[in-house]
Amino acid sequence: MLGDLLNSLNQFDKLLGAVSIEWLYAIALGVFAVIVVKVIAPKAKIIVNAMRFAYPNARVRAIGVPYVLADNVHPLLESKNVSEVISRIADSYKLDATGEDPDEIEKALNLALFKTYKSTITRVPKCIKPFLEAYMMKFEAEQLKVAIKGKNAGLSPDGIKKKMISVGNITPDLIGELAEADDMGRIVQILSDMPYGKELSNALLDYERTKSVLPLELALDGCVFQGLSESAPKIPASIVAPVSKFVDTYVDVTNIKALMRAKKEGFEPETIRKYLLPGGTLPAWMLTQATESRDIAEIVATLENTGYVELLKKAMSEYEKSGSIYAFEAIFDRRLLHTVFEFARKKVFDVGPIMRFIVAKDYEVRNIRAALHGIREHLSLEKMKDIVICEEGI
Repeated sequence: MLGDLLNSLNQFDKLLGAVSIEWLYAIALGVFAVIVVKVIAPKAKIIVNAMRFAYPNARVRAIGVPYVLADNVHPLLESKNVSEVISRIADSYKLDATGEDPDEIEKALNLALFKTYKSTITRVPKCIKPFLEAYMMKFEAEQLKVAIKGKNAGLSPDGIKKKMISVGNITPDLIGELAEADDMGRIVQILSDMPYGKELSNALLDYERTKSVLPLELALDGCVFQGLSESAPKIPASIVAPVSKFVDTYVDVTNIKALMRAKKEGFEPETIRKYLLPGGTLPAWMLTQATESRDIAEIVATLENTGYVELLKKAMSEYEKSGSIYAFEAIFDRRLLHTVFEFARKKVFDVGPIMRFIVAKDYEVRNIRAALHGIREHLSLEKMKDIVICEEGI
């Protein structure tokens, strides 16, 4: 009997040891899983993103955006003539233009920019394509604004065609139709089946009532925003944060600029409210209150308790000197540019450099056009400095 008891105790001890080892294994696996989830997995995402974006990031860094940097823009503004500007930018832009015709040079610049965009989008990872393709709508919208402003200014069909380029859905045939349109109503009708049609149709009455193209321009801006907003849910969570922040900043900047332009043109509050974009960081009630302001100064006061207070005060100071609403547009465009520069510094191994490149390239071409315009109009160096958009002051 004693032998049987000792044997039973021995079997129990072995069983207990086996269970203890199994528990130890279970605990060890649990700890390892926590380490993987908390430590290794996030770093793995960083590594995967870095690998996906390595080539396109290297490419956009090699191309660069030199003419949003003050040290490179300043020599452009000091150029003696148009030919000197074109010579200075030759390494970045091989322009298909001859002579010094301003429309021909501007078209060549815009076409070069569009080709750069298309080439870049074909080389980026699929995860960021929805945002970049949505941003390309901005380029189409700008061409439609050229047609709208040309028709409003009474340009001839040939004059409008001379200023426009074929990009994306803006085909040569469509350009011809827009240029030959009898009036603005016909232009809106031609665009009725495009993504811009509904918004432009809604804005046409305000155009006819105010005799201003601003409602049509703001309607196009709203279409671009819609595309950007719809792109965010299509982007993986690992890289969506900078895209969402960009869209928020884009909304804020667009709304502030729209408020200033509409108030300057004397629009009624209810008309302004139609064209304010949803979202962003500015509270809807504050924007509504701003539309009811009596003047520009009161809009600035209404928006004082926001993160944009210093920019607003600086722009107001410049506006009081010049009387031009461009003071606000330039300062807030610089804010948008600064936002993507921050992405490039903080998201250096994934979407940051590409977002900086795509957004800044647009401002680079605008700066080159500003230099060309300033030289043709014999503007002073100080006035030209006011109209270029650089990451830092110039």
